[in-house]
Amino acid sequence: MKQLFTLVLFSLSLIGFGQESSTKKHEIGLNMYGLTNVAIYTTDSDRYLKWLPNNSFVNGISYKYHWKRTALRVGFNYQYHQFSDDYIDPKKPIDDQLFFGNIWNIGGKIGVEHHFGNGKLQPYIAGDVYYQYGENSGVPWIVSCPTCDILYATVSNTAGFTPTIGLSYQFLKSFSLRLETSGDFGWYKQNVPSFNSIRNEGFYILYNPISNLSLNFHF
Repeated sequence: MKQLFTLVLFSLSLIGFGQESSTKKHEIGLNMYGLTNVAIYTTDSDRYLKWLPNNSFVNGISYKYHWKRTALRVGFNYQYHQFSDDYIDPKKPIDDQLFFGNIWNIGGKIGVEHHFGNGKLQPYIAGDVYYQYGENSGVPWIVSCPTCDILYATVSNTAGFTPTIGLSYQFLKSFSLRLETSGDFGWYKQNVPSFNSIRNEGFYILYNPISNLSLNFHF
């Protein structure tokens, strides 16, 4: 009986969190949701960062190559927001709203992550360097007019480093879910093409409460 009891405990220890995760080397992920771009600090009045959409759905893909508990990671994402031309939010300052245009942003990153533990549920840390390119054709309300778009359209380039903490859950042998939170420490430059001039540039810090919620396939 004692031997049977010991065998049962040992069997249970191999189930759930104690079960080893997939040893497959390749992983492709689909970014399903992100809550990002919470501006904490900028060295100039750059509103491009503040106007980026906070909620994003199905907006990126990633690839990871695993060896033991470490992985090389590469990712690409896209964000887009259309500004209304007839709505004023009474909760925001009038000159802090955009109309007659849109904003979009595309970027890529590369980095390394390290996992802790061997079970289905694994915490991990990661670090990425990134570059993003974006365009903003929205016009501030204070100067809004249908013909002003081209004059105030801006092009932005940002680059920096993103420390990340995450949690991975391997719910099937070839599939996992990931949840990450991160911060962006970067440098931006915003140009006005119609005037061939730099509008502003400087250092910024963004907080991403949910930088990535992804569904991943391992092979």
